[in-house]
Amino acid sequence: MLKLAYAEESEKTIKEIIENQVLLGCEFKKSLNKLCAHSSYVSKEYPETYHKKGLIFEPHVKPIKWVPFDEWNLRLGPYLAGFDKFMFNDLESMLKKFPNSISAVSFVNYWRYAYGLILNDRFESGLNFLRVETKQKLLDSVEFVYGNLKNAEKEIKKWIRENKGYNPASSLLITNIHENHQDITEILFEGKPKIKPVATFGFEKSIFGLPIYDEALDYFLRSE
Repeated sequence: MLKLAYAEESEKTIKEIIENQVLLGCEFKKSLNKLCAHSSYVSKEYPETYHKKGLIFEPHVKPIKWVPFDEWNLRLGPYLAGFDKFMFNDLESMLKKFPNSISAVSFVNYWRYAYGLILNDRFESGLNFLRVETKQKLLDSVEFVYGNLKNAEKEIKKWIRENKGYNPASSLLITNIHENHQDITEILFEGKPKIKPVATFGFEKSIFGLPIYDEALDYFLRSE
């Protein structure tokens, strides 16, 4: 069964969720025109959560969208053209396109750069990065995920061509850099979905007798 993580620092809020077995934290998502609750898919490939404390749960309904990073990357006030290419209807589709946060961030960073936006620099896992230089600008922090520099350049250019609304670089000079970065996923449910609490993470003691883990990833690694 699908298990996800809901990150929340407040023990009071976690207790309320466990007692009512309903996921909270709803906000209106303009991208979907719906009130949505959010959570995170956690694995070795996507190891982080929004906060270091929270709840592992089993949803009774399917998520409506899977995003391989924080959704804020897709907007600057209004959503940017092409944002929906990063939102998936199921986990399998998301992992097929972006098998890990490395691949997801490489594309979203380049996508943001095409709009002249700052790059996401919140990541912290050891990765190889690319420095991409054009005639007009210098872009560093595009992640290297395609085995060699030539393949990376080919794939980035192909992705830009396939997505209308992006400004392809006039030339690319790509060199390898080592950086440390990491990201989270944002999994969206419509409204306040019913859930089954499974475990907690990050708290000092058990809540209502549920198993407790130091981090969300600990639970998912032990459950493999």
